[in-house]
Amino acid sequence: MKHHVLEAHFDDETAHRLDGLRQSLYEQGLMGRAPYGQPHISLASFAAGDLPGWQGRLDELAERPAIAVTLSYLGLFPGRNAVLYLGVTPTAELGDLHAAAHRVVAANAVDLLELYGPDRIVFHATLGSVGDRGLGRAVESLNTLELPLSGRLQRLALVEYSPARLLVESSLEGSRL
Repeated sequence: MKHHVLEAHFDDETAHRLDGLRQSLYEQGLMGRAPYGQPHISLASFAAGDLPGWQGRLDELAERPAIAVTLSYLGLFPGRNAVLYLGVTPTAELGDLHAAAHRVVAANAVDLLELYGPDRIVFHATLGSVGDRGLGRAVESLNTLELPLSGRLQRLALVEYSPARLLVESSLEGSRL
């Protein structure tokens, strides 16, 4: 079943750096599949809703400056296919964007995934899913990563998965395409 994710995309330099980390994990045989989609911070995930109206909704949400972010730690969502990620230090600006995005999605979507709700979200940029056997090696390969990394969120996008397909996007003010 298709699902949709409201994503905040990084500036090109940060995205390139994160893509390099993801690709390195894959090339070392530590991830089950090649990286896909744009490096991002997920703001909301849902099954469906009023998709035709999303360009206007994103344009309204994007009426704010680009947001500085700091990727400050390596994290793990445990499970059979553990997810490695870079954790984002929360800021008031990111929290405000997330709260506004959550209100818009809650009003216009169905089957909203509550893990992305205001009281539960863990702001992060996913590096990839790693099986039990590769987890230690993946963490070890990232041990030389110098954190924190600084970047900017410059675009909002509605993406359909799987596979990743960009439906609509809008640039945050100050970073217009």
